[in-house]
Amino acid sequence: KRNPDYSLVLGPFGALMTLQYNLTAAPASQPRNAMLGQTISLTIALGMTYATSLPTNIRVALGTSLAIMSMARLGITHPPAGAAALLFTGGKFSWGHMGIMLAGNAIAIASATLINDMNVKRQYPTFWGFGRWDVDGICGPPRAAGGGDSAEQKSGGETTEHESDEPSNLGVSTEPLLRADPSQEV
Repeated sequence: KRNPDYSLVLGPFGALMTLQYNLTAAPASQPRNAMLGQTISLTIALGMTYATSLPTNIRVALGTSLAIMSMARLGITHPPAGAAALLFTGGKFSWGHMGIMLAGNAIAIASATLINDMNVKRQYPTFWGFGRWDVDGICGPPRAAGGGDSAEQKSGGETTEHESDEPSNLGVSTEPLLRADPSQEV
């Protein structure tokens, strides 16, 4: 007999595997986006489920929208996390399921790293990205080596392609959306 207390959400894991094994260089498939995107999305989804008394259809639409908007705003877009937010706002999953999802993501990242790196034509991840977030603001510009100002601050706000050590962003803007100093112009 099936015990619903030990269920696992499989849909987002299928999408995660597609990213990790077929789109290894895409920013959405990198560990930072996978772990932080899932954490943000699931927190918003479960918060909507437990903290609001909205009807299920409105809660699902609003929770999923807020999760996707938050990931985009923070620069950690991860499509499987949007799918997980859709499922988790339905009210069938708990905080324990969130822990299972995050552990599953960590295991998927570890196995994708091992398997993809066995092939000389593949590399996963192309960057881990967790160290790129500065201490002043959650998504501030990366600091240059030695703790000085970033290349953007040194050049007066413009960073050229050759100054950045970030991998190809496939058309996704790497401009930080949140700034440590609100008076700083965009």
